[in-house]
Amino acid sequence: MIFTAVDGHIMNLDFKMTFRDDWSRCKPIELFEKDIEKIEVNGKLNIINNLKQEAEQCQCLICWLDYDREGESIAGDLRAGASFTKFQTLEVGNKFIFPSVDKDVHVLIYCLCLFPALGFVVERSKETRESWMVGCKYNVGNHMISFEVPPTMLKFDATYEDAFPVYTSCLTVSGTARAVTLERTETNERAPDPAPEHN
Repeated sequence: MIFTAVDGHIMNLDFKMTFRDDWSRCKPIELFEKDIEKIEVNGKLNIINNLKQEAEQCQCLICWLDYDREGESIAGDLRAGASFTKFQTLEVGNKFIFPSVDKDVHVLIYCLCLFPALGFVVERSKETRESWMVGCKYNVGNHMISFEVPPTMLKFDATYEDAFPVYTSCLTVSGTARAVTLERTETNERAPDPAPEHN
């Protein structure tokens, strides 16, 4: 038995050159009927030749695949992906402003193989997760002053062990504060926005 391997995708499926780069050649729906061809990926020719050579000496071929839904969906994604990507881009691509290196290129990609992963993301976003809001109140005479961390700086998914040191560090900064009570209340709210990235 001989074992060999590939390095990612060694062949690509694509439309004929006539319809590959020039989107004005046909309507999006016509791509469902246009001819497609297999194209060798640049730099993978040696791997392809190795597989051909080994195949000539074998009586049986065993494919060891990932067997994941995303990967399997890629095989049938060319026609649907290209057709709907072209349709979406031409119909609504100029109605939105997208951050892009090339300001003149707004491609709205449609990809069947991304839907399973997108489902996981949506389900995860619906889950209730624990978060903490750090704040304290200071009583000066008859006036109550509240100190709270801005919502944009909240650490989402933090545990009690993460939150408590923040309280104690606030108390040790001036050396004069004294914690009287520590209140813990539960409430259901929408997830806070992600904290901004700082370079």
